[in-house]
Amino acid sequence: GLPVRTELRQFSVINKLWASVVPSAFRGAGPAEDCPMSIVMHSFGGNTVVLALCRDIHLRLWAAEPAECIMTCDLEEYLVQDTESESSLTCVNLCLRKAAESTGTSLRFAVYIETNVGSQV
Repeated sequence: GLPVRTELRQFSVINKLWASVVPSAFRGAGPAEDCPMSIVMHSFGGNTVVLALCRDIHLRLWAAEPAECIMTCDLEEYLVQDTESESSLTCVNLCLRKAAESTGTSLRFAVYIETNVGSQV
């Protein structure tokens, strides 16, 4: 794809985004369930969005300019789980990747989730 410059290079925008998207736990204040484990950014026209895959297996979509969460999706409901291990499901590793066409007509995301009972894409 083609590189796109956004306002994120300005300190004030980065500071607002950092304070909103990344909880204090991620900055060293201790573990938290809503702590992002993988972050992907994308620019739609002049607007920048941030997708954060969090430790609680939630995908959160943030608008960079107002620095607010505009959508949350619980990915745990999409996992194939064994009924015996369902209550003891813990997240081991999370990974979020983005693929975009250079024309900007198609955008795809892949989520890799590794738990104590297996992994899924």
